[in-house]
Amino acid sequence: MIAFVHINKTAGTNLKYILRRSFGGKHCDARVWPQQPRSEREGGKRVLTALDVRRTMRWVYPGLKSLAGHNITSYSDLHTIEGLKFYTFLREPISRTISHYLFQKKFDPNIEPFQEWIQKSHYRNVQCVKIAGEENAEKAIDIIKKQYGFVGLQQSYDESLLLLKKWMNDPDFDPRHKSHNVAPKDKKAASIFDGPAIKKLLEEANAEDMKLYNYVVNEVYPAQKNAYGDSLQADLEAFEKENKKFNKLKSNRGKIQRGLYWLFLPLISKGGTF
Repeated sequence: MIAFVHINKTAGTNLKYILRRSFGGKHCDARVWPQQPRSEREGGKRVLTALDVRRTMRWVYPGLKSLAGHNITSYSDLHTIEGLKFYTFLREPISRTISHYLFQKKFDPNIEPFQEWIQKSHYRNVQCVKIAGEENAEKAIDIIKKQYGFVGLQQSYDESLLLLKKWMNDPDFDPRHKSHNVAPKDKKAASIFDGPAIKKLLEEANAEDMKLYNYVVNEVYPAQKNAYGDSLQADLEAFEKENKKFNKLKSNRGKIQRGLYWLFLPLISKGGTF
């Protein structure tokens, strides 16, 4: 089983649609069971546990092989599931933080000023926290070494999708895609990030994430490209040409099963011993 650790504003929503279309009823956009306690690590979010997954596989997705969702983390006990491998996408930390704030501002024009927003712990070193449960690049790097099979880069998205397909080694995975959930390009809004004071806030809030990101860029990602082989550039050019012609397939296969999952969630979450 593969589990996608979805970090905000790293093109994860786009990948979610790819996974849905590729794996249908063998993919689950996971959510936690209602009685799970909230974690203080990510602003009070609940995190998915191994028990959640076992329940889901027993009652709704017996052939499950792909998980995705913001509640999936590699600091819970998911790594205890035999054969499970994590993967994720990272983004240059400063641009990720800016995009995160502007995306929230799009839906909440009255959001607090960035100088206040960035002081909240769950907006600082977000990528390290998602992987390690704390603002600690060293710990996040160690977890990636031991538990992750693949790490992609948002700024090399198409290339990363080809590398991901190589790692998955699954003929069902179709990396063709359209953009989803893209943050607005607003030069006026983006201008709030100009100036040395804001730059300093951004750097301080992403110091650990920058260490993690540089490790992936300099070591993990090049190793993945080498493992792909000499055909990468030619395959990338062919893929980008094909992707321009791509039209999203109309399929309700996975949608129906996901609908059943949500329909029966309140009932089966009160079930017996699994």
